[in-house]
Amino acid sequence: MTQSNPSQAANRRQYPRVRVAVDCKFVDSPSEEYLTVIDISLGGMRLHTNHTVKVNDKIRLELILLDNTSIMCTARIAWLKPLPLWAPVKHDVGFQFLDLSDDDLRHLANILQVSPTLVNAAIGGHFTFKLLSDTMKDRLLIEQINLSGFVPLRLAYAG
Repeated sequence: MTQSNPSQAANRRQYPRVRVAVDCKFVDSPSEEYLTVIDISLGGMRLHTNHTVKVNDKIRLELILLDNTSIMCTARIAWLKPLPLWAPVKHDVGFQFLDLSDDDLRHLANILQVSPTLVNAAIGGHFTFKLLSDTMKDRLLIEQINLSGFVPLRLAYAG
């Protein structure tokens, strides 16, 4: 069974979702493919996948965060929406985190607070850039955001 309207889930959402470049892997999948998370919050996330999944499936996940640390957790598929046949992937999927440790929750909260810091407004079809600084002072992360989507671009500065 699929929930065809993810916005219904958004209305029940406890935490706001943030668009960030976070990679995710289904731990128990034979595929080594990493998926890019579309948006994430302290309570869950959304991504696109070709994996065959169903609502209420519980999946073990590894999340690779902006500071190159990882979080392992189990998440429940809260909703599932098929994507158009022409889309490069089959499913738009919403996950609810089930077992984030207190430390992982604090770490994720720190990452989500950092990500929206500096944003320059985009006009028309131009790009917006967000400047992020991670916990190391000699390294900066720059993400490129297109108005119609999210394209991660990571640059390291060793100065």
